[in-house]
Amino acid sequence: MNLEKIEDEIIQNGNRKVNIGVRAYPELKFNLIDAAKAVEVSLSEYCENILITHPGLLEEVNKLNLQVEDLKQKIANQERFLASNDQLKLKSNINTLFEENALLKKNIEELNLNHEIYSDSRLAYLFKEVKGQRDTIITDAGEMNITFNTPKDVLLALIYSHTL
Repeated sequence: MNLEKIEDEIIQNGNRKVNIGVRAYPELKFNLIDAAKAVEVSLSEYCENILITHPGLLEEVNKLNLQVEDLKQKIANQERFLASNDQLKLKSNINTLFEENALLKKNIEELNLNHEIYSDSRLAYLFKEVKGQRDTIITDAGEMNITFNTPKDVLLALIYSHTL
């Protein structure tokens, strides 16, 4: 952006911030609205904070979204396969395809759950605080060395440091 456009934006909007459009599932929008209300900020401020402070988290979410889309594509391919086969082939393969379809749907549910877990604002905050650090955790099975490279590492540290 050149200096004239920046100055025009400041004059027009009062600051340099610009609007960006994001396409998302309605469930994600409602989850973001609820999370923003919980910390008493606007949806815009909440999303801006996510984009500014949590690049590692967004990377995890993007990976999960790609996996979800891949699984949805596999389901669509299977559905096309079912529609294009004649009855004899369909009868011989239908049980296998239904089982695979059920497994793929289960994987989508698990990925959506992981997406919800990795999108948690408290987890993002904890990851931000310990990102790149190393720690030793005392577990039931002994010591465990961990480096906090992803939000998953924070979850593992929490899980393995808790004894029953």
